[in-house]
Amino acid sequence: MTGNLIWIASYPKSGNTWVRTILQSAITGSVDLDQLGKLIPNFSSRVSNMNRDKTIAHPSQASQYWPSTQTTISMAAGDSSAILKTHNVCATFDGTKFPLPDVTRSAIYIVRDPRDVAISYSHHFSHDLDSSIEVLMNDKNFNFKAQDFFRGEFIASWKAHVLSWMAAPFPVLLIRYEDLLSEPQTIIEKIIKFLEIESKISVEKISDATCFKNLSNMEKQNGFTEKAHSENFFRVGQARQWEQGDPRFKPLVDAYSKTLLKLGYEIT
Repeated sequence: MTGNLIWIASYPKSGNTWVRTILQSAITGSVDLDQLGKLIPNFSSRVSNMNRDKTIAHPSQASQYWPSTQTTISMAAGDSSAILKTHNVCATFDGTKFPLPDVTRSAIYIVRDPRDVAISYSHHFSHDLDSSIEVLMNDKNFNFKAQDFFRGEFIASWKAHVLSWMAAPFPVLLIRYEDLLSEPQTIIEKIIKFLEIESKISVEKISDATCFKNLSNMEKQNGFTEKAHSENFFRVGQARQWEQGDPRFKPLVDAYSKTLLKLGYEIT
């Protein structure tokens, strides 16, 4: 079987949905947040939809259905590619490897400074900053809710997540959230080239259509089903929000300094 699954992967609140809108714009010629999940669905939603007759009580049961779901999606796509969103770590969880290399074509991995991730995470899930930082440093972090396959993602810590996808056994395009903010057209060109997409509109038009201000306005006008709470999904869209000298970031920086420097992030 030839690999035909393309993964848009990231730690939560790192720009995954933003990249999905870029791909939607390139593939269809426009952005429609209501249709985003149909074109590039969340893998966990596909697991949920394809296993409605099953029940789960703990995380390892959810992961047992990952391989069969991937294989079914791959076979259904045939000679075409299927693009899927995931927040899963690229690793083996309780004996289950994710993603399956034999059905995977490639992946785009979006990384974001974990200090900004923690801030965004706290707003998105209505957590305090301390709790969000603890989550980012938890190697056993698993998004799980009994009887709900959609809440079955093995996320691990920010560091483990990033390094796992950087070491994936298939082609991975690593892009930084911060570079997408500062050089959108350059990064969009890299994405289109990497995935060999024949875009329906120009890179400039894609950049304009998917700028954070435009996406935020769309959400305010029409809503967005993927937001978790009352606060907007497209909240700020800025880099270096952590530059307020908050001492709560120190444990995270101390623990992840080598990885931060490797990715070009400051640790001061």
